[in-house]
Amino acid sequence: MKNIGLNIKKLRELKGWSRSQLAEKLNISERGYGKIENGEVSITLDKLQEISNFLEIDPMNLLQFDESIIFNNCNENISVLNKGIIHFDNQKAFINTQNELINSLKEQLKVKDELLKILRNK
Repeated sequence: MKNIGLNIKKLRELKGWSRSQLAEKLNISERGYGKIENGEVSITLDKLQEISNFLEIDPMNLLQFDESIIFNNCNENISVLNKGIIHFDNQKAFINTQNELINSLKEQLKVKDELLKILRNK
């Protein structure tokens, strides 16, 4: 678990966020979040997904953290923003939009999973 926490910490720092900022986004105490980064507690898959969402990274990439991938991803996002393809007045609006998209995709996956169950039972 220590490696996952260290990877989370590296990415958080690359994004320029403080511990308290990410803890607030996750609705946990800063101390509780610190335990995740320090590998003092086991992290659930749900919490890993939630952290990954806020850090804008696939959970598998977070588990197998590669700084070069992250830098490339950040540079691509900045490039897109600078070209005016995506423009948001503030970061919260961007995050809210991304969260809405994620929630929509989660709902689509639930529907597909239910359809697969039905088809498997036939």
